[in-house]
Amino acid sequence: MMYRSDGSATFVGLERVVGNVAGKEGSFVLQRTGIFENGVAKESYFVILGSGTGELQGLRGEGSSAVGHGTEHPLTLNYELG
Repeated sequence: MMYRSDGSATFVGLERVVGNVAGKEGSFVLQRTGIFENGVAKESYFVILGSGTGELQGLRGEGSSAVGHGTEHPLTLNYELG
């Protein structure tokens, strides 16, 4: 994350998710990019191709979110399993 003098920021990251999607178990990695302005983090993310394990091999997907600082971070993943 890189903060500017006005308190806004730009961030990038990778996140490994372990759990289930549509009843299939495994893990996958999200690549995330976003901005933080006026107390809200707005980001987009996508599943890194080839990162799926277990029953989530072949998972493809992407999404976006906007949440306040320090709150829970629910996300919706638009995906294909194949």
